[in-house]
Amino acid sequence: MTDKNPYRESGVDTEGAGKLVDWLKGSSPKPRSSISPKNFGSPLGGLGGFAACFQPDFSSLKEPVIVSCTDGIGTKLLLGIQTRKLVGLGQDLAGMCLNDLYTMGATPLFFLDYFATGTLDHEQFKDVVGGLKGVLDAVNCSLVGGETAELPGLYEKGHFDMAGFVVGVCDKQNLPDISNVKEGDKLIAIPSSGFHSNGYSLLRKWLAEHKALQSSKFHDFLMEPTKIYSFLPDLIGKFSNEIHGVSHITGGGFDENLPRIMQSDLSAKINLSHLQTPKLMSEIFEITGYDVQKLTNVFNLGVGVVIACDEGSESQIIEECSSWGAYSIGEVIQKKTSSESVVYV
Repeated sequence: MTDKNPYRESGVDTEGAGKLVDWLKGSSPKPRSSISPKNFGSPLGGLGGFAACFQPDFSSLKEPVIVSCTDGIGTKLLLGIQTRKLVGLGQDLAGMCLNDLYTMGATPLFFLDYFATGTLDHEQFKDVVGGLKGVLDAVNCSLVGGETAELPGLYEKGHFDMAGFVVGVCDKQNLPDISNVKEGDKLIAIPSSGFHSNGYSLLRKWLAEHKALQSSKFHDFLMEPTKIYSFLPDLIGKFSNEIHGVSHITGGGFDENLPRIMQSDLSAKINLSHLQTPKLMSEIFEITGYDVQKLTNVFNLGVGVVIACDEGSESQIIEECSSWGAYSIGEVIQKKTSSESVVYV
């Protein structure tokens, strides 16, 4: 008879995973004792069960609509592992999911995560999942559960991957309707904190090819966490008639994300000279020899969100978002050719 754990001999530490769940429970705030209209409900029970429960209260909404999103961090993970900058990755995961949700005017209710690794590193887990938990607490979104998978043989030691899943709610009357986006609408940019979590396969390629990028200032900038646009639901609610569409500028840049909020006969006209691209981002483009116009289908170019609004409301909305650095970058025009979904001037 042996006292050895055969599962541990295969490289899976179930006891360690259990301890981390206990740690996460201890870092969680106590369950809300009451349901407020702003929260729209409360989780039931704690972390560690087979499923998560959430008791909704949508009595303050006329027509509640459930909104859900899922995303990952992408290959920014590899750069985080390489530079040992892991804490902000949890915010990247939260941002990729929450910001998609916010564009619909939705308030997040609860979040689940999936963390998979070859060998469970406790400090690594705490840095990443702890960072995620902190961001969710800040925006009043409950981390109700998830999954920690130790998969030796599938992931190299020290490597991991992570995905997130968020569910929220909004009032149907506040849902942006792309059929309302029309010729003459103005396009307002809300700045990003950097590259966010997109285009890192190309960025890592550039890092390997250009020694000038191998410095702490560029590494720090590239690992800057994704900005969380938590103000959007309130803004969309306040200007529900004036805001016609909101685009989260993620992978694919302007070229792929702006057409998602317009009908097929319209184009977005962007004035490139108006873009407030961060200095270090521009330096990276200069070092690699790429012109900004050739990167509009890859990076956000310093813009995290674009709002399409009625022409007469542009200045008022910019003023409302002044603390977020809002500024005008273009307008909606009639499409001239089938291939011109975004036009640059």
